[in-house]
Amino acid sequence: MSVKDKLQEVLDGFGFRSWLMHTMPEDEEYPESFFTFLSIDAPFDVYYNNAPHSVVWAFWIGFYSSDPDKVNDIPLELAKRLHAAGWVVPGLGEDVPTDEPGYTGRRITAYYVQTI
Repeated sequence: MSVKDKLQEVLDGFGFRSWLMHTMPEDEEYPESFFTFLSIDAPFDVYYNNAPHSVVWAFWIGFYSSDPDKVNDIPLELAKRLHAAGWVVPGLGEDVPTDEPGYTGRRITAYYVQTI
């Protein structure tokens, strides 16, 4: 299973739609709440005999909603579920602007160490 698939599995557990960042179809109406994600880095981490043995995948995960309470609550629950699935989440991120009036968002950064 790819690292993106592992992330998608955690996101699917919430029952909200999710897209790779900037790929939501323009003609589609915003759902009440949704996730976006983007792989932002994947450096090699551990070397042995001059060869890489692990990759640290870094993802931005955005949660957007027309319900501000969800924007406050869901990222904390997401961090807990990611931790339980073996991810490292160093904090609860930051507020992010949205293109749609009436929506707010929050973005967290999550890391997954993959042995290769």
